[in-house]
Amino acid sequence: GETAMGWSGHSLEANQAQYDAINAYMGPEGLDGQADFVLYHAVVDNVYAGVALVDHCLVTGEEDDECAPDDNSIIGNDLTGNATDPPEHPFKDLASDVIVVGAGTGNCMADNAFDSEVGAGPLEAATCPTWPGS
Repeated sequence: GETAMGWSGHSLEANQAQYDAINAYMGPEGLDGQADFVLYHAVVDNVYAGVALVDHCLVTGEEDDECAPDDNSIIGNDLTGNATDPPEHPFKDLASDVIVVGAGTGNCMADNAFDSEVGAGPLEAATCPTWPGS
């Protein structure tokens, strides 16, 4: 996973508010790492997908109890304009702004803009964590 937010500049100091926002969710009663968010970010103009939550064992053929992505929050993002020129491969037909295949538990999506999706319905229906201070 990766944390992606709208950034304020090119220095740590200019982006301290974004890091503080992520840190507000972390701790003993919260997330154990910052890799659980895609929050208020533009993920556009990718040839295959904007955001994908995929059980990697479905792709690799591995057998492992921890293949499915768990506890991801995808909140308030612009995910439009992706899947414009997917490469030739066995998963070409899944190309879209949002791809969810074999996701685990605790995942959610809220307030995102996207034009195409595969399997995102259950994540949109899930309840996302409350933004700190709201």
